[in-house]
Amino acid sequence: AQILVAWGSTSTQNIGTDQDPLLLKWSDQLDFTNWTVSELTQAGSLRIPTGSKIIGGMQASQSALVWTDLGVLALQYVGPPLVFGLNKVGSNCGLISSHAMCQLGGQVFWRGNSNFFTLTGAGATAIPCPVWDEVFQDLDTANVHKIRAWPSTTFNEVWWFYPSRSGGTGENDSYVKLTVTEGSWDY
Repeated sequence: AQILVAWGSTSTQNIGTDQDPLLLKWSDQLDFTNWTVSELTQAGSLRIPTGSKIIGGMQASQSALVWTDLGVLALQYVGPPLVFGLNKVGSNCGLISSHAMCQLGGQVFWRGNSNFFTLTGAGATAIPCPVWDEVFQDLDTANVHKIRAWPSTTFNEVWWFYPSRSGGTGENDSYVKLTVTEGSWDY
């Protein structure tokens, strides 16, 4: 649709503007500078009804995905007058940091606050992780915003780089890796 979508946008209030951490706004089609809502544009907005803030988003194979601290939603283009619609695809599977998700071979993977997840036909599904204790109990929780996911198409692996408490630097000094075809983990 060639529309720019922004999250955590501002909303006009009676006494000015406030940033709303659950508000999605989008520009007019083919004009990323026009955010004016009217009958002549496709610009608009909607507010996600659950969660306390949007953590991240990405364009996946079938739809755009938006993660809050509590779950994941599919943002789908439906055309005027609504332009976009939201469908909840998972609860209790929020994203831990804005870059903790990736796509590998059309499949989406992400790290949540207490588990790893993938998107299947049934929605968000937790991935069994036999190294959970080593990975989640050694996490530097003050620096989770630095967590990064990386897909390796050559080896069909998903890597997450994260800061550990034992490393003590506050920087990404550890990793956990899922080999997708075997379902095996390494850290």
